[in-house]
Amino acid sequence: MEAIHCHFAQGPDLPSILNDGTIVRAHSCAAGTPQGILEEPQEQALGRFQDGITFVIPVMVDALGNPLDFILTGGQVANVTQANTLKEGIKVTYALMEKASDADKLIEQLKL
Repeated sequence: MEAIHCHFAQGPDLPSILNDGTIVRAHSCAAGTPQGILEEPQEQALGRFQDGITFVIPVMVDALGNPLDFILTGGQVANVTQANTLKEGIKVTYALMEKASDADKLIEQLKL
């Protein structure tokens, strides 16, 4: 996976970036919990979200849709909280984000 990421991250097309993510639901067996007992996983990118154990994959892509960076977080973590970490070291003219990313703090960080 790292080799694929490194391949696409070379020579990014950076007039604009897109930040989004997806939620992946993990079966309780995959989370390593005994059946019927849903405990908070430790040292893993798993977390509780609504009615199950999930993880989120926030990703930053260039103008061509090639991934620049991604993070694995617990399902309860919002994408907007990871956007600045993903953008770190990237200078762009435009940033396209979902409506949920309309946070004043993030907008100020993107202006830097």
